[in-house]
Amino acid sequence: MKFRTIAVMLAVLAFGLAGCQLGSVSIDRAAGTLTVSLTESEVNTAIQAALSAKTNPLLRDPAVDLQAGTIVINGQHTRRDNSGQSVSGSVVLVPSVVDNRLSITVSAVNIEGLPVSDQTVQDFANKVADRINAALQRTVRVFNVTSISVGDTQLDFVLERAE
Repeated sequence: MKFRTIAVMLAVLAFGLAGCQLGSVSIDRAAGTLTVSLTESEVNTAIQAALSAKTNPLLRDPAVDLQAGTIVINGQHTRRDNSGQSVSGSVVLVPSVVDNRLSITVSAVNIEGLPVSDQTVQDFANKVADRINAALQRTVRVFNVTSISVGDTQLDFVLERAE
């Protein structure tokens, strides 16, 4: 009976995710898990939304490059010296799962004058994580994120039913 309930719930969630156009979904009935895969383009859209929520974003015109284990974001940064000049920059993010939610750590920053420890950089990473977590929460409320992996073309979340 429990297996049947989980299978039905997984099927309903899969159709819900597909209807919200949140990546692709695959179901592993034996393991009772659901995998949501986001393409590089979908991750780029989430990051653009996170950046556009700020009046002076860390990076403008972001371009996402998924690489094994990391999300590299390239874009333009307006210098902090009030000159109004822009410089090219990049931020490398490393996603992980903490307390059944996506967490993002900044592992490298290549923007003129900004150290990795800069609060603006971590705020940016937190906003990206918040946007993706919000999208997942809207569609998969009864599931926990158990793992995440980043490949060259997609970002995969593995979800299991919350107890």
